[in-house]
Amino acid sequence: MLEWARYYADRDALVVKLSTPLRVVTTLPHQPGRTGYIVFKKVPESFRCDSIASFYRRVRRSMGLREAVVFLTAAEVDRPLHEVIDEPETHIIATVGLKPPACPGGTAGAPRPGTINIAVATSAGLSRAGAIDLLRVVAEAKAAAAAEALLPCLHRATGTATDAIAVLHTPGATDFSGFYTRLGGLVGRSLYFALVDAAVARRGPDSLLRALTGMSMEGLLELFRRVYMQSPIPGVPVEEALGRAGRMLERMMRDPNVAALLIAARELDLHGSAGAIPGLSRSGYKGDSKAIVADELLAAALAEYLAGFKGLLATIWVEKLKSMGLADAGLPMFMDDMVSAVVGSLVSRLHDEVREG
Repeated sequence: MLEWARYYADRDALVVKLSTPLRVVTTLPHQPGRTGYIVFKKVPESFRCDSIASFYRRVRRSMGLREAVVFLTAAEVDRPLHEVIDEPETHIIATVGLKPPACPGGTAGAPRPGTINIAVATSAGLSRAGAIDLLRVVAEAKAAAAAEALLPCLHRATGTATDAIAVLHTPGATDFSGFYTRLGGLVGRSLYFALVDAAVARRGPDSLLRALTGMSMEGLLELFRRVYMQSPIPGVPVEEALGRAGRMLERMMRDPNVAALLIAARELDLHGSAGAIPGLSRSGYKGDSKAIVADELLAAALAEYLAGFKGLLATIWVEKLKSMGLADAGLPMFMDDMVSAVVGSLVSRLHDEVREG
């Protein structure tokens, strides 16, 4: 069914040719109702145009195609995700970028190219209702994967700002293709794990720290610098301390136990901001309710794991400095204490490293 897929570097576009034209159901505007081609066209992040319909036509002409589903993306298109289901023959092709996140309650802005673009081409004979049902499966699997992808967001992200989906199918009489059908279940599972794997593979120490805490390594080290200057180690200038702390922080962010504890804090912040922690209202969460001690308990666990009892004492000191306005990062309830634990542990481990030579 998928005849070939070719990347055209001179036009920065990936073209997928199907062996036979299929019917199309899509979230994209100005697309054909039936086609044998799919185009993933890369555009700059600053992309703007007066007429998206005219731009689609220009893309098709540039590729020598009369009809094609055209996706636009600022993500790379030369190495797409490609998942294959044998029966019924189905191909899932996606280009994946992870920004800007789509956040519930987020402010509206200028439209941007879709960054998670998904095409599903299947030999299954679907009615229009069946094709729409499969499109729903794709949207839900994508949203579930985005929630696992740690996209930075005040609430739980459902994807990126202008994602797009197209389902191409053989016409038929099957009206249902949801998660509990064979086709929908296989498509949903394949897409979910492929998107999660793609997101995890792109996370280095800095991007993981940003996703979990909202702070870059540079930003967290600036917080460390402010704390360190309150009680510097004799003979260790601040630049040397920052260099050593940066190397320690990078090692910490490669530790799955550290990541697990930070993910736990982030999950609690997401639940808190939604008002989904029983007994803690949204207003109580925003006001950092004194009835909640779980944030301190989780931070204590992280500090003791990273630097033992001395790390816990250093974390308490950082919290004291924070109350004095000297080390406040302005983070959500749970993550605020976790960052104090990371900074306190860096200070404690630096003292140990200097003492041990």
